[in-house]
Amino acid sequence: MNALLDRLHNFILPLMHGEDHVCACTCGRHQAYHVIPYHGAEGTVDTRENYFISNTMTQQEIDVITGLLLGVCISWFLLWLDSVWCSWLKYKRADQQNGVGFLSRMLKFRNTKDSSRQAVRYAQTAAAPAAQPRIKKFQVYRWDPDTPGDKPRMQTYEIDLNTCGPMVLDALIKIKNEMDSTLTFRRSCREGICGSCAMNINGGNTLACLNKIDTNISKPTKIYPLPHMYVVKDLVPDMSNFYAQYKSIEPYLKKKDETMEGKKQYLQSVEDRQKLDGLYECILCACCSTSCPSYWWNGDKYLGPAVLMQAYRWMIDSRDEFTEERLSKLQDPFSLYRCHTIMNCTKTCPKGLNPGKAIAEIKKMMATYKEKKAAAV
Repeated sequence: MNALLDRLHNFILPLMHGEDHVCACTCGRHQAYHVIPYHGAEGTVDTRENYFISNTMTQQEIDVITGLLLGVCISWFLLWLDSVWCSWLKYKRADQQNGVGFLSRMLKFRNTKDSSRQAVRYAQTAAAPAAQPRIKKFQVYRWDPDTPGDKPRMQTYEIDLNTCGPMVLDALIKIKNEMDSTLTFRRSCREGICGSCAMNINGGNTLACLNKIDTNISKPTKIYPLPHMYVVKDLVPDMSNFYAQYKSIEPYLKKKDETMEGKKQYLQSVEDRQKLDGLYECILCACCSTSCPSYWWNGDKYLGPAVLMQAYRWMIDSRDEFTEERLSKLQDPFSLYRCHTIMNCTKTCPKGLNPGKAIAEIKKMMATYKEKKAAAV
């Protein structure tokens, strides 16, 4: 047994120290990591005992070591089981004296533990003070043409900003869902893509889904429909004239040879494609057109910033072959030339586009077109 423990000792310690030694024996069979002989000092070999440790152990040695480890584990398990059994007997005798069952005691202990957890949870909840309500007033334009005698008015709603989203559209949806279901407005994507929720908020045309609520609760937020347009109801403007003007510019690709239509792709260079940046992003929300005083005065004849910018988008498209025909439609005094570069359109565009610049470019193209036409005559 001592020899076995010595071999085990010599096998484990070298792995801990990381030392390598070669046995002094000349047989060439013993490659030792670190040999601690049964009698000798460290680093020497007692050839009488011949307790050399090799790179591998025999199966018999492995079985013995495994048995020792298993015996230790079983011993610890039996000690633990004995302590549990003694504790159970102790509580059982105490319960018999007090007339309480062991199961009842365990249930009582569990209930006490759950009650303690709930008490801690309630204490943590009570420690966080309730947020003070932030009441914000929203003054919304209201008018229902189907109600006889109803006149346009501003109706005030109060909303706690702590229970509302950050955008004006969130407030309008909350009003309609929780306060007044008769409130009417357009909305769709809620992310500035569709242009449906265009309206006048605090004096400026914008998209309700992109306009953040002013957190100054002392100042009310005023919401109107887009200005100088017929109102269908509440915040819904009549866009019929606007879309009719957009249709008049034929906003689609036109080719003079239609025989190849649908048979091949119309390619363009990267440079030609980049010319369309800042134009094709228009979502036709009409914020720019309804902010233009010239469009207010001549909305039936002047096409307005949004439509003219889309007209320019198709004029400079390298794949389109009707540039001159598009220019010829804008030669009258109103369609194009009612623009006086007031630039309200550029200032109010929720997409950051520049309709004023597009209109100026059309005027340059128109001048060249007229010179070319005059020279041809």
